[in-house]
Amino acid sequence: MSPRPWYPAKIGAVAAVYFGAAKLGLLAAVAQKVVSSAWPPTGVALATLLLFGVRFWPGIALGAFLLNWTSGVPAAGAAGIAAGNTLEAVTAVLLLRRVADFRPSLAGLRDVFALVTLAALVSPLVSATIGVLSLWASGMIERAAAGHLWFVWWSGDAMGDLLIAPLLLAWAHAPRTRWPPARAAEAGVLLVSLVGLTAALLRPPTGDEYAIFPLIIWAALRFGVLGSATASGIVAALTIWSTVHGQGSFVGSTPTHDLLLLQMYLALLSVTGLVLAAMTTERRQAEQAARESEQRYRTLLENAPEAILVHQDGRWILANRAALKLLHAARVEQLVGRPTLDIVHPDYRAVVRERIEREFATGEPAPLLEQQFIAVDGTVLDVEVVGIPITLAGRQGGQIIVRDITERRQAEQAVRERQAEVRRSRERLEALSQRLLKVQENERRLIARELHDQIGQALTAVKLNLESLRSGRRAKAFPLDESVAIVEQLMEAVRSMSLELRPSALDDLGLAAALRWYADRQGRRAGFSVRVRTQLPAERLASDLETACFRVAQEAITNVARHAGAKRVEVDARAEDGTLDLTVRDDGSGFDVAAVRGGTTAEGSIGLDGMEERVHLLGGDFRIDSQPGTGTTVWARFPLTEP
Repeated sequence: MSPRPWYPAKIGAVAAVYFGAAKLGLLAAVAQKVVSSAWPPTGVALATLLLFGVRFWPGIALGAFLLNWTSGVPAAGAAGIAAGNTLEAVTAVLLLRRVADFRPSLAGLRDVFALVTLAALVSPLVSATIGVLSLWASGMIERAAAGHLWFVWWSGDAMGDLLIAPLLLAWAHAPRTRWPPARAAEAGVLLVSLVGLTAALLRPPTGDEYAIFPLIIWAALRFGVLGSATASGIVAALTIWSTVHGQGSFVGSTPTHDLLLLQMYLALLSVTGLVLAAMTTERRQAEQAARESEQRYRTLLENAPEAILVHQDGRWILANRAALKLLHAARVEQLVGRPTLDIVHPDYRAVVRERIEREFATGEPAPLLEQQFIAVDGTVLDVEVVGIPITLAGRQGGQIIVRDITERRQAEQAVRERQAEVRRSRERLEALSQRLLKVQENERRLIARELHDQIGQALTAVKLNLESLRSGRRAKAFPLDESVAIVEQLMEAVRSMSLELRPSALDDLGLAAALRWYADRQGRRAGFSVRVRTQLPAERLASDLETACFRVAQEAITNVARHAGAKRVEVDARAEDGTLDLTVRDDGSGFDVAAVRGGTTAEGSIGLDGMEERVHLLGGDFRIDSQPGTGTTVWARFPLTEP
């Protein structure tokens, strides 16, 4: 069923409540029978329209009309008064909502100040003005009394807004939960104390009426707006009843003057309580919001993928799981409570201290900084850090977001080292190329000398023998025998040069045979003993691999023959576990490897570099161990598969 058919009934209920409250208010009507110094219907009307909407204004108008008409005011005058009372409530609601963005719960100081100024001070101007004019027009009052009645009307309506409206609004927004026994007991004690003390203060001798304020403050601080409005309402009911009946602290002059003093007292009482309650509510709301905000912050921080730490007063106070993992901490207690700079590497502490001071001074985030942290276990970590100044619990602090860049730093270092190695290799290759050109020229010069000195002279001798045979100057047998011997020497020389350039044993018989042949040949020439041991597979190795291994051994043995003065040379070649290992060891004079390879000794450096380059080109490793007087060991390892 639509709620619309119930609207007239609701209007009637509002009118009845207004009428009843007005009848109570007429008890304080001492200046004129329908003008009261305490007018509860004003508060009822304001609370009704705030809680249920302005559409219930007809109930206010009907209740006000019936009250004044039944109180002897002519119908026209009663209608005017009803219009003024209704406009007063509607004006107050519109001002509160549109000007002050009013919250009926009275949860803040802004709402209390709006209620006091816009509702209690401004809106009664409408009702008082229209009401007094209506009474004068109806002949109910003399013109001379209009000013005095206007003030009584205005102040009475203001009291209704200050006392009744907050009471109704507070109870309408009171939580629907049961109080714990301790809180209920406290409320009971407060109520009994309030009623008892108020009653006691109204008895003679009087003058201590302000002693009730501590109880109002108690109600406001402990029970908020609900407690403050209820306490003020109880005190107001008791003091108004007492004053109207000629009793209490405010009796001593005319009734109107007595009620005016009471109005001032109750206004001060109500406003004090409402302001304290609003301040307490705001503080509690702010504390609750701060707790919720901090909890949300902690939740976000804890679940953040980045390492986040928070510091305050020079110590760490928060660290999320990612930060614990980054700093190798098993428990949060290993970080929280420690001095801020404890985890910072000593090389960066001065910089970090300056950054924190600058953050706090400017309130601006600190830019990204690459630095080092020391983990709980002492590990040094490369990190990048961003600092953000924050406020926690009203105090200045700082938050840092940390990213581990140790792997990146290591990768960058590896790249730099690789670049340096490439640069050094290029420089070695350039130097090697220059030396190879020199060696090539020297080899050409040597071959030319051999051709000229040995083969050229032998051919010249053969030519002379042949010419002597042609001329018949000598006996035929001798020149022929001599020429045959010369040709045989010439053939041996050519064969020796060919073997030096590339031995046929390497191509025909393989690496093991070539190593034995060359080592034995050099041993006979230089006068040292040779032992060659090989452990190679039955099938031939790759041609490039055999050539490289033989050339390294050839260079090493040649260097022994030329420079070492050794008595014994050992050559080992072994293929196992996917590698080919070559070792050439002698007991000769040895040499300073660093001096030769550093260029201070030019002779031999080209040979050592050449050996190393051959090995590295096939993806192998090369090493020379030697010291003056200790002999030399040349070691090379080649992979048996393609690098």
